[in-house]
Amino acid sequence: YRLRFSVQSNIHGIMRAGAKGATQFAGPEVIYERNIPFDTQRRDMEVYFQSGLTDQAVTQFTNSVSEPQYWIDNVDIRRVAVQAIVPTQEHLLYANELANPQTFMLPAGCWADLNGTLLSSPVTVQPFSSMVVYHVTGSGCGVTQSGSVGAKFFLGGPMNWGTGLMRADLRTVSLIPTTEPYTAMEIVLENAGATVSSALLQTTGPQAIVDWVVLELRNNDAGYTVAGRRAALLRANGDVIASDGSAVVPFSVSTTGKYLVVRHRNHLSAMATTPIASNGQTINMTLGTTAMYGSTPVQVIGSERALWPGEVVGEGTVRYTGSSNDRDPLLALVNANVPTNTVQAYSNSDVNLDGWVKYVGSGNDRDFILTTVGGSVPTATRAVQLP
Repeated sequence: YRLRFSVQSNIHGIMRAGAKGATQFAGPEVIYERNIPFDTQRRDMEVYFQSGLTDQAVTQFTNSVSEPQYWIDNVDIRRVAVQAIVPTQEHLLYANELANPQTFMLPAGCWADLNGTLLSSPVTVQPFSSMVVYHVTGSGCGVTQSGSVGAKFFLGGPMNWGTGLMRADLRTVSLIPTTEPYTAMEIVLENAGATVSSALLQTTGPQAIVDWVVLELRNNDAGYTVAGRRAALLRANGDVIASDGSAVVPFSVSTTGKYLVVRHRNHLSAMATTPIASNGQTINMTLGTTAMYGSTPVQVIGSERALWPGEVVGEGTVRYTGSSNDRDPLLALVNANVPTNTVQAYSNSDVNLDGWVKYVGSGNDRDFILTTVGGSVPTATRAVQLP
């Protein structure tokens, strides 16, 4: 089984994460348990364990009352197929302790750096530096960059319409995960597991990182079929960059002639209707001159355009009331019995991306959902405009 979760605190401490079977509820036994240290930096954890039990199980997070408090989210546990590997054959560390660059020959097979970039032998390590590489197997092996595309767009949740910039509050409170969050949402990416460097997260001002996003290519065919997806990073000024900081996002397929879709975990996606004309072209969806697919696909205030916020549930439609509405998860997270509560978390329920889930009061997330569906008619809905 694979257990994934994220943990963060305002102090150093240790919590115990694991799983317990239904037949074990009355006793101290557990299927699996592991001590997990935490601190003020968000940690995205992934652990694996085996179990011979066949009864229902639940995840379990415990600590002593005298230990520090912590916050967890993105909990996911599921059955997976695995096979044993030898770590020393799958991950290598090359260190250069000299004052000149050094080259190292890679073993046979496909190898990539920690940004997911496939490498060719030999690799060069700069003076007094090191490099970690890992063995790539399966469909990712041998994939090379074929094309690239740039993008610019705004998110309506964190958008400051007066300044023409988005707030980067998630970066300020250290909630942006260092690893892309979309694979955990079962979105298939070319660069699954992509990471962001601490240097990029330290950037402030218009270039500050707002959040992870996804760029998607659609084929120019009758069904607009998906050609590829890549996790990327969105700056406060709307510029999209690759996870390594590059100004354009690389793809393993040609981008020319394809349509660009931009996605975010709690905003409605949108697609430009003009095909990408050339490799490396930037599609600017903030401009009114950029044609978009569908009816009112983006939010427009003045001369600015942004993706509609409020897709908390992730079904492609923003709903304020009714079945599978996007408002109830907010209330459940803050505690339905005390709607004035607030929770600090990297969560889809944080619609305005300020790092806090708020149901009522100033800057609450519920109002954004209501605005998206129309404001005056809460039973209205707004559906994503994609083919």
